[in-house]
Amino acid sequence: MTIFFAAIFEKNAVENPLYQREGGDWINFRIPNTDLSIPMIQSGFGDGVYPVYFGYDKDNNLCDVVIEYIYLG
Repeated sequence: MTIFFAAIFEKNAVENPLYQREGGDWINFRIPNTDLSIPMIQSGFGDGVYPVYFGYDKDNNLCDVVIEYIYLG
C-alpha cells in the first residue's frame, strides 16, 4: 500500500510543486468508485503541532477546517 500512495504523492508534487517537497507532501485522494475524496498529508520534519481553525456558517454548522502546516506570511 505504501508504494501505491507514494506514486500518487509524487505525481501530485509534479502537478502542484508550490510548497511541496520533491516526493510530495499532500494529496486530495479520490476514493475509488465514489465521488468522495479525503485530504492526506505526509508527516514531515516539524514538531507535529499545527494551528487548526474552524469556520462556521450562519446556522452555526461547521463548514471549513484550516490546518496551517506552512506559515505563508
